[in-house]
Amino acid sequence: MTRAEELARRFYEAFDTDNPDLLDETLAPDWTPQPPVPGNPGGPEGQKQTLRMLHSVFEDLRYTVEDVVVSGDTAAVRARLSGRQTGEFLGVPPTGRHIEMMTMEMHHIAADRITTTWHVEDFFGALQQMTGPAAA
Repeated sequence: MTRAEELARRFYEAFDTDNPDLLDETLAPDWTPQPPVPGNPGGPEGQKQTLRMLHSVFEDLRYTVEDVVVSGDTAAVRARLSGRQTGEFLGVPPTGRHIEMMTMEMHHIAADRITTTWHVEDFFGALQQMTGPAAA
C-alpha cells in the first residue's frame, strides 16, 4: 500500500470510527475542500465539524471505502456513507430511514498530508431515499 492510499484510507477511517483525531494525522493545516463546503473553513478543524455533523445526523454512520486508485501524488476514492437519518439533513427533517450515499473524492498529497480534496457526493440520491416512498 502506498503512503497516498494509506492517508486516504485513514481519512475515511476518521468518519467510520468517529475519531476526529485521525484528521490531524491525515490533513495538512491548510487543507482545502474543492468546491468549498458552506460552514467548513477548511483545515482539520473544519473537517472535524463535518464529521461531528454527520455523526449527529446519521445514527450508526458507516463510511466504507469501495476503491482507491493512486496516481503520483493523488489518491482517487470511491466510498459509501450509510446510516439511519435521525437528524435534519439537506433541509429534510429526521425520517428514521436508512440511506446510502456514494461519494467520489480526489485527494492531493504533499509533505505527507492531504492538502486538497476535490469531492462529489450523491446528494440527489440521498434526498430520494429520505423523501421518496418508503421501502416495502
